[in-house]
Amino acid sequence: MNQRRQWTSVARRMTDPTTSGSTNPFLAIVSRDIRLAVKSGGGSAQAVIFFGLIIVLFVLSLGPEPALLARTAAPIVWTGVLLSSLLSLDRMFQADFEDGSLDILVQRTPTLSLLVLAKALSHWVTTAA
Repeated sequence: MNQRRQWTSVARRMTDPTTSGSTNPFLAIVSRDIRLAVKSGGGSAQAVIFFGLIIVLFVLSLGPEPALLARTAAPIVWTGVLLSSLLSLDRMFQADFEDGSLDILVQRTPTLSLLVLAKALSHWVTTAA
């Protein structure tokens, strides 16, 4: 309930014409999502552990040859990053949907693509950083 009140006040400041205009809706959404992800914790540790497991499995499946491992290191790392980011992708909109703040986001954000871009950026920052 507290999150909903917090988001309602942020949404009002984003669309209120009496504010100074310094509140950017994109930055407000990104900063809110980053703060909530840091407070909840756990998601980034799970992604890092999953990334490590993917790397270990690739290396074990390729064998001990250093030349082959050196040639395939970059694709292995990128595959690990992409798969570990998919692990938490389903939670990008789930918390906002459950507490009802997604409805407020959709109604108050100037464009829906701005909302999706802000959510994707905050998801990337919290899971890839």
